[in-house]
Amino acid sequence: MDNLKTLKRTQVIVTVILVLSIIGSPITLMPMQFSLGQNNTISNNSNTSNTTSVSTPPTETAVIPGKYIVKLKDPSALGGAALSISDPISAVTTDIEDQGFDASVNRSLLGLNTYVLDIAPSENGSFSGASLLDNSSVVSSVVENILEENPLVESAQADMLMTIPEPISNASDFKTSTQTIPRGIDRIDAEATNKSLQSANADIAILDTGVNNHKDLNLFKNISFVGISTQDNCGHGTHVAGTAAARNNSFGVVGAAPDARIWNVKVLEKTADGCSGSLSGILSGLNYVLENADTIDVVNLSLGGYCPAWRSECDSSVYESSINDLINAGVVVAVAAGNEANPADWYVPARFQNVITVSSISDTDGKCGGMGTPSSFGDLDDSFSSYSNYGPIVDIAAPGSDILSTWNDGTFKSISGTSMATPHVAGEAALYKANHPDASPSEVYNALLTSATKGNMQCDGNGHGYFTGDVDGVNEPLLYGKNVTTVSNPN
Repeated sequence: MDNLKTLKRTQVIVTVILVLSIIGSPITLMPMQFSLGQNNTISNNSNTSNTTSVSTPPTETAVIPGKYIVKLKDPSALGGAALSISDPISAVTTDIEDQGFDASVNRSLLGLNTYVLDIAPSENGSFSGASLLDNSSVVSSVVENILEENPLVESAQADMLMTIPEPISNASDFKTSTQTIPRGIDRIDAEATNKSLQSANADIAILDTGVNNHKDLNLFKNISFVGISTQDNCGHGTHVAGTAAARNNSFGVVGAAPDARIWNVKVLEKTADGCSGSLSGILSGLNYVLENADTIDVVNLSLGGYCPAWRSECDSSVYESSINDLINAGVVVAVAAGNEANPADWYVPARFQNVITVSSISDTDGKCGGMGTPSSFGDLDDSFSSYSNYGPIVDIAAPGSDILSTWNDGTFKSISGTSMATPHVAGEAALYKANHPDASPSEVYNALLTSATKGNMQCDGNGHGYFTGDVDGVNEPLLYGKNVTTVSNPN
């Protein structure tokens, strides 16, 4: 399919390290991990512009020793003797074993033609007696070279660890006796569309920390790829789900696609170090979505990884090709740009070609014009969020600061980040799919851009007006929900 982002920019190709984490509030990661928005210094003076100071993340890769992700070539791409192999993954593990390693299949992601392998030095192999941990970088290099040279393998990489602490709440005191329209929904005028809409006939997969049962959510399916429990012990996933699809009732909040069916695909879990998971877990979630692509309309990925350009050994091709498989199957994929106030093309999946990458703006009064008070971070009303990543890789902006939504304990909380901006877009994409069920991902993308607020539009006194302070001058459009469902033939 055609690249969704050809209208935006020429892709800057960088080789990157894949270290994944949730993009919620600007937060500090645990030791040995990189920082999301760490040391952001944001002015609290409403007369000053946003300023940020970003620390340099550590260069160590959070590799999971002994686990490797292998994507096999499509049979149509094979030739000669390889074409006649009946069990390609067994042939791959045999090849590894012949070169001094023990190898077994840990997980099969058949929809993606991808496998997670457990590989360790064999007792009589070249690494006999060596500690895998002590020699993990050497072993990884050897194993990846073996895999990459195998004619059956399309791409391979070591599995990666991701760890974050709980999202930080900026406000938690919210009365639920009546329904409140969150400022983010108000800012994009989504409530004008949702006023008479009780239920959006659409399905949204939330790949996150889980989504808990909540009176304000239509939780349709639950599955976990990080243990048995599908419960959200971090709060992040439940919050994301509410912004995308909280019910339009007399209670709590309302989402961009009210009452849309939420597929809780848990890929991160709370641990002693925060909320953690693995790339293989995320790929397992994507594989599950692919298996249900005839039903699921949109995937929300409010997660990402810092990808320093000065490191050359990272290969995220398995990750990107897996996401492309979903998009080619008709699923829209919305992802967070990141919270480091850095170029978004340093991060994955934000830099991937066919996803919808979302930056954040700060709004405090639910309307354009910049007349509200500063945000909890000191950002001016209707300004580009000081923590948000930026650049021509970004497709669209949406409100992300002080966003009120559902929480994992049945209440409502306000947190910030491009994680919170992204489900506004996912919800609007789902709403468009509900009204145009045959629309392709590229058509949904173009509909969002067609209806969005552009940089030259004056404020109408409600939600149709632009924002200030975008640091790169690219002026990505701002999500606008009032007219998105009426866009026809968005090519």
